Amino acid sequence: MNIAEAAKVDLMHGRTDNVQVALTLMAEHDHVFMAIQDHQMAVPLGKEWADAYVAWNLGFVTGLEFLRSATFLAKLLIPSVTCAAADQAHASGFLAARLYSLALSLFYVSNDNYPGRAAIPLTNPSMASAMGHTTLRRMQLAQPTADLVQETLHNLCQGMCMDWSWGLSRSSTTYYVTDREFQKFVGAVTWVTVVLVGFGTEMTLGRYLTSVMKPKRLQVSWVYAQFLFPLLAIVSLLAAARRSVFCLPFLVVGLWKFGFPETSMYLSLSRKHGYLRSADGASHLLNGVGTVLHHSSAAFLICFMCVGVIPPERAVLTVILPMIAQHWGVLIKYWSFHAYSVVMLMAEVLYEWETFASFEELYSLDVTVRHVAATMLLAHWAYMGAALLQFVGQVVAAAIDVSSVEGLSPTERISGFTTSYMAKRAASIRHTEARYRYSQQRGESNNQDSVRLHLHPHIQQHRSFFLEKRWQVQGAKPGDSTGTATRLRRHSELAPELAL
Repeated sequence: MNIAEAAKVDLMHGRTDNVQVALTLMAEHDHVFMAIQDHQMAVPLGKEWADAYVAWNLGFVTGLEFLRSATFLAKLLIPSVTCAAADQAHASGFLAARLYSLALSLFYVSNDNYPGRAAIPLTNPSMASAMGHTTLRRMQLAQPTADLVQETLHNLCQGMCMDWSWGLSRSSTTYYVTDREFQKFVGAVTWVTVVLVGFGTEMTLGRYLTSVMKPKRLQVSWVYAQFLFPLLAIVSLLAAARRSVFCLPFLVVGLWKFGFPETSMYLSLSRKHGYLRSADGASHLLNGVGTVLHHSSAAFLICFMCVGVIPPERAVLTVILPMIAQHWGVLIKYWSFHAYSVVMLMAEVLYEWETFASFEELYSLDVTVRHVAATMLLAHWAYMGAALLQFVGQVVAAAIDVSSVEGLSPTERISGFTTSYMAKRAASIRHTEARYRYSQQRGESNNQDSVRLHLHPHIQQHRSFFLEKRWQVQGAKPGDSTGTATRLRRHSELAPELAL
């Protein structure tokens, strides 16, 4: 806007070359976005732009007839302004230095109590025209096309210079929202699309994978999908920081683990165990809800960063990177669950520490940033609550098992273990038979199930051998009328029923 106002003054005085330089500077500036680096405004305009601006502005102020002070020339030639274009990368600090020098010079000139004004005239209209002509020929910036100039002026106008002769022009649902609000609207549409595609992939591709792939291959694929998550997450984050839409495919594939039904599995297991009526049901429910919150908030952050609402500030990245690092040790879980628990707990402490330490700085950014951080914290607390419930459930189950065998003799404990073991084996055989019949109906062959069913008649023989060994240990015989022999005989009689 400042350049456009100066260009209008030059146009009124017929300095058309300087006007063309001004239009070039405006067109180049229109496609550059401001950023904050080290708590300072940075606009990467380039050294060519800064040099052309200094030459153009010198020509402009030289033609001002009311100029009676060297301050307007000094504000451009002081080292803090000219060196900012040469010393910093892309002359990113030039515009900030230029604004400061302009503000200070205006304050100096407007106050009569400050001495130092030159008594000689400093204006020369003919020199101003010559300087504009020289700057136009010597500047390193390409002159813009007429369409680009028109687009730049239209963006600068912000719709105020339109006559609105078309009656429907102001009937748009987004007409009265600001550019910032419209940018958030674009981010919201992008986020909803990503979330729907992610959870929809679980419902479609996830069911297909679990029905087609064999259990062993499915398990290996699931482990590999978890192992790849940190790489996909970091690629999505860095692409979003550069405002590239290619972050979205990596986001969906990484968060939703190639379509494996992670969220739906937790919710299904919770329903199977009665939701909040059991510790397992509540644990699975917390895991499911936590996963929904985790994936949704992570997708929200990446989508809004991609459209430019959330900047890739240091405070934001400090919160995100520990969460990605948490998934480095996913393979430890399949080697030692206790070691995995310790590693995850340490990573969780680091993540929450960094989040709370950065929360005050997050308040200087868009309001959505701290809401996303709070939602992510809630998701992690749901995960920790689920793990705590699982631990408590295991402790209670172990206590019940110990109390159920207290006071029993070794023979009674062995007998109870035998019955429990054979019941589990019978359930496994029934499941294998059902799966084998289903494979035969579909015309498929399952060699593993066939071998298991072929060995099924030998279960009774192995059980009788097991019981006979227990009799020998206890010094009892099949014909004894003792309690131990009676219990063992009863188990022997129940063996065919258990096997079926």
